Amino acid sequence: MPDPKSIDLDRHPPDARALDRIGIENALRFGVLPLRSAGAITPVASPSLGRFRTAQRVLEAKLGPVACCLADRQKIEDQITRLRAPTLAVRATTRTAPVESCRNWSGARAATAAACLSVLLLLWAILWPVGLLWVVTGWAALTLVSVTGLRTVAAVVEARHARREQQTWTSRRPYQRVEASQPVVSLLVPLFDEEDIAKRLVKRLERLDYPRSRLDVLLILEANDMRTRKAIEDTDLPKWMRIITVPSGAVRTKPRALNFALDFAHGEIVGIYDAEDAPAADQLLRVVDTFRHAGPEVACVQGVLDFYNARQNWLTRCFTIDYATWFRLVLPGLVRLGFAIPLGGTTLFFRRDVLGLIGCWDAHNVTEDADLGLRLARRGYKVA
Repeated sequence: MPDPKSIDLDRHPPDARALDRIGIENALRFGVLPLRSAGAITPVASPSLGRFRTAQRVLEAKLGPVACCLADRQKIEDQITRLRAPTLAVRATTRTAPVESCRNWSGARAATAAACLSVLLLLWAILWPVGLLWVVTGWAALTLVSVTGLRTVAAVVEARHARREQQTWTSRRPYQRVEASQPVVSLLVPLFDEEDIAKRLVKRLERLDYPRSRLDVLLILEANDMRTRKAIEDTDLPKWMRIITVPSGAVRTKPRALNFALDFAHGEIVGIYDAEDAPAADQLLRVVDTFRHAGPEVACVQGVLDFYNARQNWLTRCFTIDYATWFRLVLPGLVRLGFAIPLGGTTLFFRRDVLGLIGCWDAHNVTEDADLGLRLARRGYKVA
């Protein structure tokens, strides 16, 4: 095969019909884009010859003879988004099975149920106010005692195990640092109205100690968030960071943005960070090490969250204590007790294939993290 030539996608238009023949998922997974051709051979834009060769069998099965042309990956993805934005937007909104999604919930039925319950409580308050007070107080007390009891048991169980093992999961083995042996890790970072923190976020992500050739960072922007876009575009992004633009749609939620960006991710492991996160330099090495030595049933690694302004005032100290207790004692204890884990919304890492199997995130559920934890448990997967 002769050396492929570099082309400008602004001058060489893509072939939308050929794109549909190979499928949007394949185009994004391999990072390829078929171009218009007047001959028997279809030129295909790819960021590298290696990626083209990986996809060549699929391309030839759908398009016949193909030839490689080199183009910028960001421009390839931008063209795919431009051509099929409505399709990708609908897919991002409906990836979760209807039976497990909130999208089919009826607002009218919920309003009717709430109105009926309100009428019943009002009648109860009029006819027997003392009884209602006792029931409400008893329910509140029972809930508080039950939650506190469960958290206490989980914390005690984890403390005993930690003392017995006399080591943490992060210090059992030296990390493998051979670049070729490391899996590709894709980090999804949804941003909205974050123009003040965008540059600091990029600097924090640049501190990650992980082979750059195996790192794939996607900065996810909403189409109408021009201020954050300008802040990101004014920042000198490394080659392993790229911008993914989510088209406008009926809903605008974090899980929808994550679903949309997932199709553009190339990693075997997919991580989630928020704009204000400041991950430890070796965090990705720890995560990869955990997945490498865990069984296939471990589909998710939940990172420990902390406040980096813990000593600023009384309120931040309280939050720090609460987070330290929850992520270092209660959640690990719940894992040991076999409970389903309500995941946090950030510093989460998943096996990519498992995400696809369970339907990714529910775009209509604003507690998408806890919902995802329950769906993982329902299918027998575990969290580390």
